Amino acid sequence: MIAALLLAALGPCASPEGCTAKLRGPPELVAAARVALGRVKLVEGEPKAPPQKLDTKVLRGDVAFSIELEPAGDGGELIVRALSLHRPPSVYGLTRVKPQALPKPKDRARALEIALKRGIEQAMEDLSAQLAEAAGQGKRTLKLSVRVNGLGSDARKHVTEQFIPCIKGQFDQLGAVTEPHEVAGYLEDVVEYAPVKDEPRDALQWQANRLRELSNGAKAKCLPPARYLAKFRPDTVNRGIIVELE
Repeated sequence: MIAALLLAALGPCASPEGCTAKLRGPPELVAAARVALGRVKLVEGEPKAPPQKLDTKVLRGDVAFSIELEPAGDGGELIVRALSLHRPPSVYGLTRVKPQALPKPKDRARALEIALKRGIEQAMEDLSAQLAEAAGQGKRTLKLSVRVNGLGSDARKHVTEQFIPCIKGQFDQLGAVTEPHEVAGYLEDVVEYAPVKDEPRDALQWQANRLRELSNGAKAKCLPPARYLAKFRPDTVNRGIIVELE
């Protein structure tokens, strides 16, 4: 059922034509978002009946939503939040989008509508993921990239057979077993896992810090090759962790 929700046309809304959404935000964003709502077939307005509160373990029945919009500083990015009116406001979907910068006002307006459509879809998808996590059935993915360019054969073997499997073993893994493959000097793998209870929503830096502690120091569990130090940093573009061996 979780997979079906995540693959639904609009997050936890099983049928967009049967769902409603209230828009909140600056007038210029609401006007563009109203067009975007029409393109995802979601009805703008108040729910037909007062939304009934749903138990955390229940992952169906959401039909009334709120979409919140706000600028994110001076960089042109927009924050889009999706909330279910059946759930506590502490559980929400979140994304950021950036409309394409175009010279003509008409083209800029169209670009804003396209960005907000994408933002609404992504925020609703994230809302599904947050509802699943609140129910104890969450699933996340993390791309792991370990630089092996310049390493000798013994060090490469250690990374492939010991270091990466140990790092992956620090997650409550879900799904099929995968093997790393080399791309542009990095061994890459994707970990699908169940998040721990207190894991932050944006957990890349948190994971980088956690894995660094597990790989360096006297009590390290996942040792890098001999004479190498593992440095972990977030990869915000690919939603992962990059490991440099120095």
